[in-house]
Amino acid sequence: MTSPVVGFAGLGAMGLPMAHNIHSGLKEKGGVLHVWNRTASKAEPLVAQGAVLENSLGMRFHPDRNIQLSFSETTEELAAKVDILFAMTFDDKALESLCDSVRAHATRPIILVSCATVDPSLVSRLAASGHKYVTIVSAPVFGRPDAAAARMLTTVLAGSPTHCDTVEPYIQLTCRKVIRLPGEQPQAANVLKLTGNFCIASIIDLLAQAQTLAEKNGISRENAVDLVTTLMPGPIVGGYAERMSKDDFGIGFSVDGGLKDVGLVRRLAEQSGASVPFADVVYAHLQRQKEANGDQDLDWASLAKTSSPFSLRICCIGAGYVGGPTCAVIASKCPDIKVTIVDINQQRIDAWNSSSIPIYEPGLDELVFAQRGKNLFFSTDVDAAILEADLIFVSVNTPTKKGGIGKGFAADLAYVESATRRIALVAKSHKVVIEKSTVPCRTAESMRKILDANSRPGVTFDILSNPEFLAEGTAIKDLMNPDRVLIGHLFTESGTKAQQALSSVYARWVPAERIVTTRLWSSELTKLASNALLAQRISSINALSAICEATGADVDEVSYACGLDSRIGPKFLKASVGFGGSCFQKDILNLVYLSRSLHLPEVADYWEQVVLMNEYQKRRFSEQVVRELFNTITNKRICIYGFAFKKDTGDTRESAAIALIEAFLKENSHVRVYDPQVPEKQIHYDLTVEAGVSETQYAKYLTVHKDAYTAAEGCDAIVVVTEWDEFKTLDYAKIYAKMNKPACIFDGRLILPADALREIGFKVTCIGKATTY
Repeated sequence: MTSPVVGFAGLGAMGLPMAHNIHSGLKEKGGVLHVWNRTASKAEPLVAQGAVLENSLGMRFHPDRNIQLSFSETTEELAAKVDILFAMTFDDKALESLCDSVRAHATRPIILVSCATVDPSLVSRLAASGHKYVTIVSAPVFGRPDAAAARMLTTVLAGSPTHCDTVEPYIQLTCRKVIRLPGEQPQAANVLKLTGNFCIASIIDLLAQAQTLAEKNGISRENAVDLVTTLMPGPIVGGYAERMSKDDFGIGFSVDGGLKDVGLVRRLAEQSGASVPFADVVYAHLQRQKEANGDQDLDWASLAKTSSPFSLRICCIGAGYVGGPTCAVIASKCPDIKVTIVDINQQRIDAWNSSSIPIYEPGLDELVFAQRGKNLFFSTDVDAAILEADLIFVSVNTPTKKGGIGKGFAADLAYVESATRRIALVAKSHKVVIEKSTVPCRTAESMRKILDANSRPGVTFDILSNPEFLAEGTAIKDLMNPDRVLIGHLFTESGTKAQQALSSVYARWVPAERIVTTRLWSSELTKLASNALLAQRISSINALSAICEATGADVDEVSYACGLDSRIGPKFLKASVGFGGSCFQKDILNLVYLSRSLHLPEVADYWEQVVLMNEYQKRRFSEQVVRELFNTITNKRICIYGFAFKKDTGDTRESAAIALIEAFLKENSHVRVYDPQVPEKQIHYDLTVEAGVSETQYAKYLTVHKDAYTAAEGCDAIVVVTEWDEFKTLDYAKIYAKMNKPACIFDGRLILPADALREIGFKVTCIGKATTY
């Protein structure tokens, strides 16, 4: 059965965000979205080129090219194409005209869904008149006219149960709650919609009277609002109270709209014999409001802000290894904060919105699936996220420069500058911009200059430094229970307020004593210093591992004994083939460049030695493999266990496996790779693009396997490069039986039971331990 064609007549205040949400939802359900618009002939070719639809209120709809989207300029063409038609017109006459036109041209079944607030008697009459093909269903929407809103609040659905069953899955894509009314009378939904609007108008009328009473007795409006929002918080009462404190009428529609809806309530009450005296009072107040000020158009942006269920809005620019986990935890711990992660990479955002997120991190997928669509959102609409945000994390990549001044040492800040420039150009109100990326000291100063030079008149910014201290593989655990949260700020009044705003977010789950505040430059340098000190410990124990191999000492015993000293401690004293990841090497090289820029050559040489020792360790290990295999590995098969730079992550940046495989391929060895989390596409990219292995060499000498057993079959040696737990529990007797003899294992992570492997028959070489056969 083919998926239905969903149509929209009207892309106004409610129509455009609903169309946007249903359009996005069609990715999962399949189907086509069809839009009726009098300027469709102009819009269609522009959308095909990637243009964005925008209505008169400034709301945007970003069509997805992977979902069919078509346009009509006439209702005749519309009736010929759609199966379900959402009628978004808020005018009774327009709805009746649309219905008549669709009926006149329909040649197959169409469900016409009235989503606007209209006279129930009109819906009743349209439904009762009947038609061979067109069926009326009513689904008026309660929501905020906010293009960035994930979903409207509620829809009341009424009509034929069969047709409601067909329509409801699509409404659920754009509404948080669907209230199904029994029976087959669609007008019942409109009665309930009017009842809801009357309640809102009544609440606002009461709030206005309460504020007037307070002011007449010398109490400030702000104090009155504070009391009301405390006693009756929420998107309706609290939001409207705050809005009215700024002299906005703000009832969710214009005064004329209020008069229409309350007028319909009065007529319904009269017809049904219901006693609703307060409707007369509210109606009279609305009339006086119109006589005094005329029909006031709704300030949609302000309403969206104050009537939002979110107390704060965070935008994170960059959907990578830092932005994704950090924002997922914030969204989980702060359900009243809206967190939007944006990235210009459509494929990456699509992955975040799919059932298979692009980053492997234990516990991350559960958090994302639990919060996504509630208060955690992923989008390519960078501008929209910037516009609505209060706090903006800049969490983009800062790789080491590959050319020009500082090549091989300095951080490339092109992405940071691009994001900062975009914030300056787009922002229309004060923003707190937060460095989340690892950056050189005093980068905030450069960001400030970019913001000041490109911002709109009157728009101000505060800059904070909030570096991450995550270890991939334990990132969620680290975020949930951090050793410290570091926030650097300028010691000015506005800088302190910005710091307090960010601190209040973390304070939802982090103890106050762990939230550390420093000067801006201290925070930036602390991140580099922390990674440098950790990497220094790894290079120190790796340097000792070479001495252990030469003297017969055991590096595990040495590190254990040293770690018992409370001044030293045991962490990061595990010898290995070398450290990897996106941070350690990059940050140390950054520190080296900074030291040389500051004319501190001895300091630069000291820190550079940490990186040189790491490269030496990888080179020393690969040479040991060749030496133990009788000084030649030409045409021999070597199995690589692990390609990620460490366990429990899919990150391969600066992985020791890349350097080892590159060295083995230069010796014309056949290399087989197995990693439980890294896909072949990533392995291919790292070796051919980053390491420079030719496509011919890759195709001839390297294969990627989906399990450890087939990868090792027929090999001369196994090299353990990543400490995946899986490698500790393999059936090595089974593996040994299918390998070439003598079969060798090189443990670059010190995770295997060497003595047990030797009993099986393996020749075992462990880093940091003397080889004994």
